[in-house]
Amino acid sequence: MKILVSGGGTGGHIFPALSIANGIKERHPEADILFVGAENRMEMEKVPAAGYRIIGLPVSGFDRKHLWRNVKVVVRLFKSMMKARKILREFQPDIAIGVGGYASGPMLKAAQKRGIPTLIQEQNSYAGVTNKLLAKRADAICVAYEGMERFFPADKITLTGNPVRQSILSCTLTPQEARPGDYSGCLRRLVCQQRRQCKCQELQFRRRQHLQQRVGRLRRRCMYLHGKHHRLDVFAHRR
Repeated sequence: MKILVSGGGTGGHIFPALSIANGIKERHPEADILFVGAENRMEMEKVPAAGYRIIGLPVSGFDRKHLWRNVKVVVRLFKSMMKARKILREFQPDIAIGVGGYASGPMLKAAQKRGIPTLIQEQNSYAGVTNKLLAKRADAICVAYEGMERFFPADKITLTGNPVRQSILSCTLTPQEARPGDYSGCLRRLVCQQRRQCKCQELQFRRRQHLQQRVGRLRRRCMYLHGKHHRLDVFAHRR
């Protein structure tokens, strides 16, 4: 059985995709799984580290601020479509799975045109653009939340929840062991996540600035979760 998994760009797409692949391998050890992602994105590092093959497409997202730059985006999209067709000819998958992100669009669109069964997995309560475009011709749609009929055909939807990595399910750490650092003297803890890499840098900066002013007065410790491109200082103010 040959399975193609496409998508990525952020951890919110990549790690569910890896969980799906791991689940398939657990049930079907003989399965041949190939990932297709976007060149120079996070998946090109994370997927090989998890033990899977991956091919990159030269696809990129549209620049809504500088429309003239989208000429290059269209060229990259055309090249990605050509490469996607080549991948399908050479790999000949039995099914193609899309998890959202730049690469998922051209790859699953090419699979749908060739009559290959496609499944899309939507992680969010508000569907992404790529999955919405692919939904009409998808054979099955797995979602994490109820009420997704407003985005997808109701007869194709299966409520599955989001795939979770086995390493998380099998974690044996206690809350005390997992807690990074000393929280004594803090009435409450506040965890903030840096989202979507660098799309909202100004918003993130303002939020951190506001929290720095308030955290100490409220006797809270604030911990930031972020990717390698945003090495933010974790700050804690006490009284």
